[in-house]
Amino acid sequence: MVVFKYNGRTTGGAVKKGTVDAINKQAAITKLRAQGINPRELEESKSLLHKELSIGGTVKNQDFVVYSRQFATLIRAGVSILESTRILADQTSSKP
Repeated sequence: MVVFKYNGRTTGGAVKKGTVDAINKQAAITKLRAQGINPRELEESKSLLHKELSIGGTVKNQDFVVYSRQFATLIRAGVSILESTRILADQTSSKP
């Protein structure tokens, strides 16, 4: 199976983006049309991570910058990635 990224419109006219698993491009188009989506753009995903990640909301740029700086500091101090993530998750007031 190949993962394809798509941009398209639903039959109601709403813009829809996402990914679809299919054997080839034509099968992906058929699958999307069966879901009521008319694909405008369809390309094979080059990413190793085929799933889109959702963390429950949008992260503000300022929060992301602070997180990144603190994360880098912890990593440089020799704290493991997992423990760094736990520490920062406990400290933040912004859950997304």
